[in-house]
Amino acid sequence: MLSKKLTIFNKELRNRIGMPPMDTLMGNDGFANDFHIQHYGSRSYGGYGIIIVESTAISKEGKIREKDLGI
Repeated sequence: MLSKKLTIFNKELRNRIGMPPMDTLMGNDGFANDFHIQHYGSRSYGGYGIIIVESTAISKEGKIREKDLGI
């Protein structure tokens, strides 16, 4: 069952295995960096059908921790 494809909003996922959001606390001034590319990229090659990235603050005051991502 987990290996079956799944379609969500016209996007086909290769399987039903998902990675939930987890804070890495590796942002630099709110920006993603090479760590994030490596971290999420390796998990996508690892076989997850969907990856939900970590929390992203919409303002500086909205950050939970100093190294959180933000916009």
